[in-house]
Amino acid sequence: MLVNNTGVLGRKLLIRILFFSFFITLVTSAMVIYADYREQIQAQNQAVDQIQNGYIESISLSLWEYDSGQIELQLGGILNFPTVVYARVISDGGLEISKGKRIHSELVRQFTYRLQYESSGAFHSVGVLEVVIDQGEIYAVLYKKAIIIVLTQLLKTLVVSMFILFLVNSLITRHLNDMAKWANGLSILSLDTSLTLHREKSEDELSNVVTAINKLRENLQLGLSDKNKAQAALEVVNSELEERVEKRTSELTSTVDQLSETISELKFTQHKLVEAEKLASLGQMVAGVAHELNTPLGIGITTQSHLNKTLSQLLSAIEGDPQNAETIEKSAKELKDGLKILEDSLFRASDLVGNFKKLAIDRSTQISTQFSLVELMERVENAMAIELSGRHCDIKVLYVEDIEIINYPEPLFSVISQLIQNSLQHGFTNQPGTIVVSLINSNYTVTIDYRDDGVGITEDIRTKIFDPFVTTGRGKGRTGLGMHLVYNLVTQILDGTISCLKSENGAHFSIELPKKIYTPMQ
Repeated sequence: MLVNNTGVLGRKLLIRILFFSFFITLVTSAMVIYADYREQIQAQNQAVDQIQNGYIESISLSLWEYDSGQIELQLGGILNFPTVVYARVISDGGLEISKGKRIHSELVRQFTYRLQYESSGAFHSVGVLEVVIDQGEIYAVLYKKAIIIVLTQLLKTLVVSMFILFLVNSLITRHLNDMAKWANGLSILSLDTSLTLHREKSEDELSNVVTAINKLRENLQLGLSDKNKAQAALEVVNSELEERVEKRTSELTSTVDQLSETISELKFTQHKLVEAEKLASLGQMVAGVAHELNTPLGIGITTQSHLNKTLSQLLSAIEGDPQNAETIEKSAKELKDGLKILEDSLFRASDLVGNFKKLAIDRSTQISTQFSLVELMERVENAMAIELSGRHCDIKVLYVEDIEIINYPEPLFSVISQLIQNSLQHGFTNQPGTIVVSLINSNYTVTIDYRDDGVGITEDIRTKIFDPFVTTGRGKGRTGLGMHLVYNLVTQILDGTISCLKSENGAHFSIELPKKIYTPMQ
């Protein structure tokens, strides 16, 4: 009955008070529950630390001595910790001892510790210790506590809200209803009746409202006489406003047309710039190809011409004087040397053409599979073992745990091999060296950090090292296509990124790859 008598405003006030109180109750309850949860988790973490600090060494000794009875006692001691429900020891020799009941639930925390025994200054792996902690009991206690807090707070809020509604109805709502009845019976043509409330005389907000309403009534009476004049003025203003709006609309339409034309011109210009950039890049590639092929082919043509001349001299010498052994021997030597030059030039031209063909990468011919990065690095080391041994170079592979990814193994094999070849050819010119490859795992990507302790890369070469035909060994027969091929393999086939980082000691490359590459068939 009290809620019905308070009217719409009272019910809205009640609903808002309840909702706000419920919100505050939820926030404060969540803070209390969270604080309790943190205390419980901290207690669990302290138990885990005590297990790690107090039991690992002793269990390792018992497992080393194969003292199963002592291990069972130690596992029983671990189960005495709060919320620890299961403990198990597995030796490297196959011995397994467990205590407690293993729970398969999402509300358990499992910890695994490697057991090692120190003997003569060396650590020997003897097995592992598994500990399972059940958090279900913590959540049950916190749930009951949360229900009690919420219910008590809601009951208290409901009682307070009903009392507030009673006061609002007595002091405000019933007078607002009287004011509404007076306003409903008021007419513009009859403004003589003033507003009065049936209440004790007091100076408060309602009295101020009544006074303001009566003053407004008087002002309305005075304003009725000016109504016609104001209406006429309003019509004039509306007419002028329509003319202004129509004029402004015309101007905006013209401006939009100009903007559309400008945008079309910009798009056309952008298209032209892109095409020009493509042509410039193609021109640079063609010029580089022509330059690289021109040298071996030119040498081959010159050598062929010289061989023809030498052969003519040799034939003339034989026909003129078969006994001219010195001329014949000299011509034969020149023929042999020329053929060697011609052979080297033609082989170099063939290698260049092969390198150019590698640049035409086609991802559709690749097959993605799941493979281990550690095993891939072992393949690279085995494939390049002779070269590494001959140059007295070592490779160190650093990783916390083996990492398996779904990608294209053969292109990645080529990338790592090419980086090692670059280190051997450019970094370790006349000295032994060390190559360090770090495998870093993250949630969705893996990073391959490649470093060597060679002579390093100058800044002018580093900034353009992935461009085609960039090399410091031009005079040694290097084409400068290796790192360009590496860049294309990483970005276009492996769907990753590669960067050459600044380094004060040797070369430093960072490759980031997705753990699972997207393919249209997946």
